[in-house]
Formats: sequence, structure tokens, C-alpha cells
Amino acid sequence: MSAQTEAVMLRTGQLVPNFRLPAANRDGQVGPWDYKQHRNLVIIFFRSAECQKCKQLLREIAEHYGDYEQKEAEVLAISTDELDRLRQLAQDLTLPFPVLLDSDGKVTDLYLKHPEQIADKAFDVAIFIADRWGAVFSTKRIEIDHDLPVEAEVREWLEFIELQCEECFPSEWPQ
Repeated sequence: MSAQTEAVMLRTGQLVPNFRLPAANRDGQVGPWDYKQHRNLVIIFFRSAECQKCKQLLREIAEHYGDYEQKEAEVLAISTDELDRLRQLAQDLTLPFPVLLDSDGKVTDLYLKHPEQIADKAFDVAIFIADRWGAVFSTKRIEIDHDLPVEAEVREWLEFIELQCEECFPSEWPQ
């Protein structure tokens, strides 16, 4: 099996399932439909607040968060780790985007479970990139011990999404 595999349940072109999860670094709950029709989405599932590769990816995204805002995108980082550990992670890395707690793992299962899969495949990070209407453009599931994609790849997908939207990026070709 390759290091980066397509997530099976949620595929390119499908709509991201809606959910509401408590935020470790914000008040209340947050979900993808809070941004529907307003923001493109980068939904990142990460295994643990202790995962060094996960921390590095989140840190890089935080460092370039202004670029995400310019691309009219929001990042949602989701983990099944403990709330206190996620709060500490968000504080230590000064994460400007919501870090969400999936305490029972239902949202993680909804996005990542393979229907025929008997046992969970271990993963470090899974990334879903969707347009402002919730249609998935890219999915990556990165298994333990493999390299994560560079943060710039995520921004490139957001640029590609904007090129697909004629209202957001009108064509320069004469009509």
C-alpha cells in the first residue's frame, strides 16, 4: 500500500459530511457548514498532539495562515486526542484556526473508514480539501512512518479550486 492513499469513504466530488465538534481553542462548536458558501476548507485529521510530523504540518500552516485567509479558506484540525492536550498544542503552536475534539471518533470514522476494513489502518494525518460549497477536490491519507505532504501542496490545491470558480476568478478569454 502506498504512503499516501485516497481516503475511501469520502471521494473527490462528494460533499463533505456536516458535523459539529467542540473547539479546543475557541468557544462553542465548529463544523464545515459554518463556512459553506463563504470559505474553501482544509480539513486535517491528525492522530495525536504528540505526533511530531503532525505538529510540523500544523506549525507550517499556522505560519502561512495569512495566505489561507487571502485564498478565502479556513483550516479545521481534528483529533481524537484529549481536550487538554489539544488546548496545549493550540497554545504552544499559536494555531489561528480551530482545533476540534472528536472524542468518540465518529467524525474521524465518517471521513476515514474503509467500509470493508476490519481493523483500523494507522495514520498520522488525513487531509481533505473542499471548495466553498463543500465539494471535495483532494483527499490524502498518510500512514504512520511516511512523509507528510509539504504545506505548499495544500495551498496549491486552494489555488486550483479558485481557478475552477468563474465567479471567484473570472476568465480573461474574450466571450
